[in-house]
Amino acid sequence: YYLRYPDISGNTVLAYELLISGTDSSNSFRKLVYLQAKDGTFINAIDKIKQKTIPAKGKSNFYGQVDFNQDSLAENRFLLQDLTKGNGIYVLNSNTGMVVENDTSYWDFQDLWENSAIDAMFAANKFYDFLMDRYNYNSIDNNGFALISNVSEAGLVNAYWDGTSSTFGTGDCFNYNPFTSIEIVAHEFTHGLTEFSSNLVYRDEPGALNEAMSDIFGKALEYYTVPQHFSWIIGKEIPKKPSVDPIRSMSDPNLYECPKYYKGKYWSTDFFDNGGVHSNSGVLNYWFYLLVNGKNGNNEKNVPFDVKSIGMDNAIDLAFNLNVNYLNENSNYFDAYTMSLAAANDLFNDSLITNSILEAWKAVGITDETILVGPPDEPIYTFEITINNYNGNGKKALCQSELSTLQTKIINRSKNSIPAGSEFRFEAFVSYYSNDEKFVRVDFLDTIQVLPLDLNVGDSLTFNYSGNALDLKLVKTDNINLVNILSIRRQDSLVFNKFYTIEYSPVVPMDKENTISMETIYLLSVQKCIGNPVLNFYGFVQNNYCDVLDIEYFVKISGTKNSILLPVDHWTFYSTTHLRLPVEIDTNYLGTLDDLLFEVFFKLDDELFLFYSTSLDIHLNQPLKKDEVLTFEEPELPALLSYNSCIYCNLEVNNGMLKISNNLSPSELQTCMNIEDYLDFIPDHYKNSITFCADLEHIKKPELSFDLKMNGYNDYEHVLKVEQDGNLIGQVISNTGSDLKHYAFPLSEVDISQISLTMVVFKSSIFLDNISIAGNAVATEDAYFNPVFMVKNPVSDEITIANRHSNEKWDVELFSLDGQKMAQFRGVTGELRVDSSSFPSGIYFYRIVLDGQMFRGKIMVVK
Repeated sequence: YYLRYPDISGNTVLAYELLISGTDSSNSFRKLVYLQAKDGTFINAIDKIKQKTIPAKGKSNFYGQVDFNQDSLAENRFLLQDLTKGNGIYVLNSNTGMVVENDTSYWDFQDLWENSAIDAMFAANKFYDFLMDRYNYNSIDNNGFALISNVSEAGLVNAYWDGTSSTFGTGDCFNYNPFTSIEIVAHEFTHGLTEFSSNLVYRDEPGALNEAMSDIFGKALEYYTVPQHFSWIIGKEIPKKPSVDPIRSMSDPNLYECPKYYKGKYWSTDFFDNGGVHSNSGVLNYWFYLLVNGKNGNNEKNVPFDVKSIGMDNAIDLAFNLNVNYLNENSNYFDAYTMSLAAANDLFNDSLITNSILEAWKAVGITDETILVGPPDEPIYTFEITINNYNGNGKKALCQSELSTLQTKIINRSKNSIPAGSEFRFEAFVSYYSNDEKFVRVDFLDTIQVLPLDLNVGDSLTFNYSGNALDLKLVKTDNINLVNILSIRRQDSLVFNKFYTIEYSPVVPMDKENTISMETIYLLSVQKCIGNPVLNFYGFVQNNYCDVLDIEYFVKISGTKNSILLPVDHWTFYSTTHLRLPVEIDTNYLGTLDDLLFEVFFKLDDELFLFYSTSLDIHLNQPLKKDEVLTFEEPELPALLSYNSCIYCNLEVNNGMLKISNNLSPSELQTCMNIEDYLDFIPDHYKNSITFCADLEHIKKPELSFDLKMNGYNDYEHVLKVEQDGNLIGQVISNTGSDLKHYAFPLSEVDISQISLTMVVFKSSIFLDNISIAGNAVATEDAYFNPVFMVKNPVSDEITIANRHSNEKWDVELFSLDGQKMAQFRGVTGELRVDSSSFPSGIYFYRIVLDGQMFRGKIMVVK
């Protein structure tokens, strides 16, 4: 109904009041929505469901019984979510993407992997409360950002923040517990806090500060929430046995090979750790530990320090304000030094606290003298370096004109001059793993350059290298695109050491239309078992230009009625891009399959270019019939099958069999799991699948059979399961003893069914052959029995449908297997005869409507 209601400016206007309610997968909603009557403009919405917390208890993996809030949708349906805090706290099963549920308000799954959900809920609740209660800070963005935890990713020995949620691995069978201790949960969500505040870049010194902030807040939450478990060891609960180290130590970073002195022992510039972000966090971690506990002694350079404790309260308040209000995305350790003093002055204005902060910085090797002058034995310089006009962020493909000369430009960004005579070492090399998984390094440049003159602050100097040594083609092999890494560092010390990744590509002039070409169509199939047809496309495309390009990919499907343009998922390895698109085809909207056109485009500079086209009718998979055997004698894969290969796997015809192989493997196979659970827990990107339609009509006791061989030594290296229409059939197969064995699986008696073989392969191979459907044929007596209608089967040139009992009018529709309507008629009494002489051989569906009732069946046309 409508009423008078104030608009956003406060003026009363005529408005509609709408009550909207409903339920999604986990939440109910009921809102009053107000819209301006004149044009439907939104005014306001009022939530009519008042959220109320439901107390819950659960068994934690680390802290015994813990308390938290939960939600409930029914008497026996409880969810790990709390909608009363910000925009919610949620724990999702990473395998299903759904909120974790339970049938009782006491949570105890009797399994440490499943109980990791309880750990995450407990810790996320406490983290939110910590920010709100201590700083009046509403979640990590101060605007209620939802805290989402993803758990139950088996075999993941890590945890990470991805910009929208945190994922916590369940550890493994032998070495690591789930990564869901309170400090680790807080650590990951603090990455989100940092992202929304200082936004410290996750590389080099800003990245080290980012990591340290997460360590600091993780330890602070542990200190306040479970003080009886507090220590300065990060991840102490994670190892399952003494021989496995925890992650880091804040009280003695050197214990686990992290530095506690700036540019000192264990300082890292590891390219594969983004310039040492994890290792070098030890400096700020140690600084924070000293502030909390206090300590005196000599630092790594034998300089005395005396830090008086300021306590956890003052130290964490300082860290919070430093991160949220003072640091920026490019802040380094010297910025942290300067800004910490400014933050302390604003927060405390206490000379004793300021002195403790200064002494703590002295302990880790940073003072005013370090910044302004620098100790004589280790000058501190900051460089900005470009290589062939490339600054080292991401990948760069070298075009041919760039191969003859390698140019490096050094800009002095420090606070003092670099004296003439300073030496720099330039290294350029290629590194990769060979086919036998050995690490290979090929050097093509290693030289020392001497500064010919002083390089003042802000000045730059360019070095050029030329000659055959720089021709990257000399170290390019036929079977791998090599990654070329250039290292530039001070010769007298590792004050500066940075790596640049350069990708080499074949060179052709830029020709937009021919920039991208289709290298391989790995899979293009249309499968129709039940419902709309499903298209699966998986292909490789080649970038023919020498540089990395920002390209989008699209598929266009056009029919007699309409067309659709769909974006394609893609990921690039060097110059080859993988395209993948599964999509359901709505033939009612597009038109019949016989007339559908499939086209692939790439988009460059806002322009679409067509580079592949085909008709979809030739890619339609026909159902596998009784006694038909799928073999793999030809190099091409049988058209009846749809394939989905894992991103690390190879699927090919080999020696007359289908071979699925994968040379990679997780660090340890999770052999403590039940083999059925193991297959369910493996992430989808490790799985391979083969699907096909099976025509089971008129078959008594249908049976799927195939020959199978698994080459491997461990049951968990290769696993296969069979499903019919999404339901598991028989037992999971995990070992054939490296012999070729014959397997048979009983199937349900239905007309058309989708059969799926799902496989996981690690460090081994699976071979399949002779896939077939068998069973006893059912005598049709030349008719398909229906309680109201008699339908002759099989037929040739004429379809006969007899009305057995009713005198009412009835409507008949005939459809081909791909959903195309072939004919439509109205019958009255007696028999209806339909000319089928133009129908190709195959299976057709009929649908009869009589007095509101619907009768369905199939007709077999045989020529």
